[in-house]
Amino acid sequence: MWSAESTVMIRKKTGFVLLLTLLIMASLAAIAGALIFSLTTDFRQISVRSKDAKAIWLSEAGIEKATWYLKTPVGVGGQGENWTTAGLTENFGDGNYLVKVEPWDFALSANGTTSTSSSFTSLHDSSNAIDNNTGTYWESSAKPTTTSPQTLTVQFSYPLVINKIRFKANADASSGGGCLPAAAVLWCLPTGTTCMQPPPQFACPQVALSCPPGQTSTCCFRRRDIDCEEGGGDAAPVAGTNLMDYEWQASWDGTNFTTFFTGTDVPIAVPEITNEFAAQSGVKYLRLKVTDSGRGGPGYVGISTLSVVGNKITSTGTADTLMRKVEQTVVVDDITQTAYDEIDWNEI
Repeated sequence: MWSAESTVMIRKKTGFVLLLTLLIMASLAAIAGALIFSLTTDFRQISVRSKDAKAIWLSEAGIEKATWYLKTPVGVGGQGENWTTAGLTENFGDGNYLVKVEPWDFALSANGTTSTSSSFTSLHDSSNAIDNNTGTYWESSAKPTTTSPQTLTVQFSYPLVINKIRFKANADASSGGGCLPAAAVLWCLPTGTTCMQPPPQFACPQVALSCPPGQTSTCCFRRRDIDCEEGGGDAAPVAGTNLMDYEWQASWDGTNFTTFFTGTDVPIAVPEITNEFAAQSGVKYLRLKVTDSGRGGPGYVGISTLSVVGNKITSTGTADTLMRKVEQTVVVDDITQTAYDEIDWNEI
């Protein structure tokens, strides 16, 4: 027969076992819950990572397809190297890509290119040839000849493979003359800059001129070139041929240049001149060497735009609702069906 004390001891032990059992079950439930949560989170992350990978693959596929379109002539299924598009969507696998193609100028100063020249006139330095503004231009301060050529050199931010250049050369005015009148002209110059004073017979123009910050309007004397001074200051302007002689030269070090294209008697009274040539590799410096500007007196070289032709491709890949976008600049040639350069791959 159990005593009262034994009964109490048994009840205490039973309660302890029950409490321990509950604690163990609660711990197992917490562990199971944490495991389920972790697995659920991992599955969700795997799904997101899978979509993300698909989106980047799709965007890369768009780059490759656009490059193929550019380097492949229209007659064999491509679009040709001059193709542009504001948006082309194609389905691929479990998603799609949206491709945009626009012209890209490797010589543009906004894209990291710098310039120098053998000479330049006031307000018309070499940077005006690569600013994508037809209203500004580089003008040499000397007349180019075969023995004393004038040069414009651009330095790219990295070596390129190039095969096409476009440029606009300044031709003679419609009057056929190349001489500027001997007169005073109102110019904007940096504040504090001194200007050549005109002779007494030339009055300073009474014209309002709005100058940018840090510059003031100044009356300067615009001299006639010596070529126009035959027989006195009122000599008639000398007409030019408007046929230009020049060379394109390439260098990787800025010191040793090699001529790869020669233009002889090239008409410059046209909207734009395009030169195409066999691909030139490793071009860090590009030089335009002019031996005859084609202009009359004073016969200075004038270049308003210079472009090294390429394309920028932007591709957006979409997998479900997840999007990835990449950009790449390319140089292509649809004659040889070759993509010379595929550079500057950037995720944006």
